[in-house]
Amino acid sequence: MDESDCIRHLFSLTGVRIEAVTAAAATVVYSAPTAGQIFGDILLILLLVLLNGLFAAAEMAVISLNKNKIERQAEEGDRIALRLQRLIANSGRFLASIQVGVTLTGFLSSAFAANRFATYLAYLIDPSGTNAWIESISIIFVTLILSFISLIFGELVPKQIALRHPETLSRRLSGTMRSFNVIFLPLTKLLDATTRGVLRLFGIKPDDAAQNVTEEEIRIMVDVGLAAGSIHSSEVEMIENVFEFNDKEVSEIMTHRTNVVALEIEAEFDEIIDVAVNERFSRIPVYRETIDDIIGVLYVKDMMRHTMRVAERVFKQQTDDSEDSRTVDAGSIPVFRLEEIIREPFFVPESKNINDLFFEMQHRRIQMAIVIDEYGGTAGIVTIEDLLEEIVGNIQDEYDEEDLEIVENPDGSWTIDGLTDLTEASRKIPDFVYPEEDDDYDTVAGYVIGLLGYIPDADCKEPVSVQVGRMKFTVLQIEEKRIARLRLEFVPEPEEAEDDAIDESERGSRGATPDE
Repeated sequence: MDESDCIRHLFSLTGVRIEAVTAAAATVVYSAPTAGQIFGDILLILLLVLLNGLFAAAEMAVISLNKNKIERQAEEGDRIALRLQRLIANSGRFLASIQVGVTLTGFLSSAFAANRFATYLAYLIDPSGTNAWIESISIIFVTLILSFISLIFGELVPKQIALRHPETLSRRLSGTMRSFNVIFLPLTKLLDATTRGVLRLFGIKPDDAAQNVTEEEIRIMVDVGLAAGSIHSSEVEMIENVFEFNDKEVSEIMTHRTNVVALEIEAEFDEIIDVAVNERFSRIPVYRETIDDIIGVLYVKDMMRHTMRVAERVFKQQTDDSEDSRTVDAGSIPVFRLEEIIREPFFVPESKNINDLFFEMQHRRIQMAIVIDEYGGTAGIVTIEDLLEEIVGNIQDEYDEEDLEIVENPDGSWTIDGLTDLTEASRKIPDFVYPEEDDDYDTVAGYVIGLLGYIPDADCKEPVSVQVGRMKFTVLQIEEKRIARLRLEFVPEPEEAEDDAIDESERGSRGATPDE
């Protein structure tokens, strides 16, 4: 008797035919679910999905918090802020608790749905249970439906809400998250230890600080904020100026020596008063013989204070000599000496970084620096106001006359100050281009002189123009052998203009009528 005969003999002893067993295996017996069972199962699934959404929202809300703001609120005694600060400080444990919660809710909802709802669906399709494969198809279908619902209501929607209201949600969920941290503490410790071990296997130190946010990432966030309307264009420009501030040198923002108003050390009192009143400067460089030998800086307030002290002393001396005297003897007034009241100049090289200069001038509490070129001569001056204007834009006081460097004319052309920086012109004028790799010139005037190959004569009767690409420059004003003002207009390139002329002539010849 072989093995199969033994099996048949065993079944025959129990009175069961093997064909009946095979048929029973191919048949699944379902019991009809009640309405209460279905309602309870749906409620449990929804509860698990919402719990998953709670974990997802809490994670995104805490990650999106303004940490500096929370720290400031915690210092002021805000208890909820203190709780959030502890969550942020232990972010590794907090995120581990969140992941445990998300994993458990996802696992339980999937397992429960596959066990209960797949059975319900199979019963609806095949109540007799004759087709066993229907239950497998039902499990796949229910899993897909549940995954879609969990993704929408358990992940995407909660995270979007948390992104829009991070502080509000964090405050409301801080107590709940603290409770989950305590409940999952043993498991999170195990996960944390395992994670650290795996990181060490890959040569990564678990306690190393994460990389700081880069300038590029901040610029991207600013662009997103501008597109969303949450950041104004003027704020974007200021932020861009802050980033560029550290990349500029003094030579790019200084007032050039040709525009510097200075006094000779032997200047008389009346001349000094005239310069101070007419030029409206409160600080004036003082030189000996040439502007390349600056020996100090005159503060007009110092001069006025000195003058008042001298006048009081002279008047007191006169009144002591003669109690009845009501006039001051002019001969008794001491000779005014400028070198007695000027302050020591602060010299900086052209190549100095303006960010470093700004903090140095703040530390020294000075308002003006003399810029020196590589040969030791005076290249120009730079003030604390010049540095601030690189961030906030042009600052005008009550004495400043508005003199815009770049003005757009009604006809589409542009009037440009010759000393306008090339980078500023390219930023403000669309289609303005120049060879950035060429560092022979920094200003528009220097660029045009380079194109011309000579310095235009101030007495020239004919307008001086030069064209490069579509840009046509016309010199409008010459001052002291430099281009003070010019006009820029965009015209077709020579090849384009020639093609347009040919097309126009062809259209004219086609439209002409021959004489008969």
